[in-house]
Amino acid sequence: MQVNNIVTIFLDIAQTYFPQKQPVTDEELSMTDQAHSSFEDFKEKFDLQELQITKKLAQIHENYTVNDSDHFDQELEQKFKQKQNVIKNILKNFLKYLRELNDYKIIQKYESIFNPKSLISYCEIKKQLSKKVNDKTTRWNFKLKSVISSQNMNPIFYDYLTTQSKTWLENSRVSSVLEHEQLIEQIIKSIQKEQPLKIKIYKKKK
Repeated sequence: MQVNNIVTIFLDIAQTYFPQKQPVTDEELSMTDQAHSSFEDFKEKFDLQELQITKKLAQIHENYTVNDSDHFDQELEQKFKQKQNVIKNILKNFLKYLRELNDYKIIQKYESIFNPKSLISYCEIKKQLSKKVNDKTTRWNFKLKSVISSQNMNPIFYDYLTTQSKTWLENSRVSSVLEHEQLIEQIIKSIQKEQPLKIKIYKKKK
């Protein structure tokens, strides 16, 4: 009897401190399901918006990169054409100068300069230069280097640059006179120092 009383008292104390959990009602289950459904809807909309924003940013970056690359290529192509045109003007005028030259003393000087050991006619000098300048298979920067690297043509070209090019530019209609002057000065220094001519040539990559 005493043991039963003790058990009864223990159960009463346990019920006081550890009340039995009440069963979840249907209403509470419904509210839980609604909250879960709302969260899933919100998450789905958020993920969709995030995907759309990511795609939009990628498209903007791609368009910017393509446009920027095209603009850069156009600038390089323009610089390439401009530099080639400057070189062409210089070489064309050099050839024109030789063709129109009628000062016999200068002609004799050029003949002796071209080949001191064996006299070459002035007509042959003009012919050789014309062949270099009018070569349609070679770019102008390579034509220029060919003239400079020629031991025979180099001193005649140097004489033209130092004595005639300034007068030509003063009376010419070429655009960007400063670019012509800068390149001529660069060529003169290259010949004086007997160093290869270093010209930056920009060309659009294919």
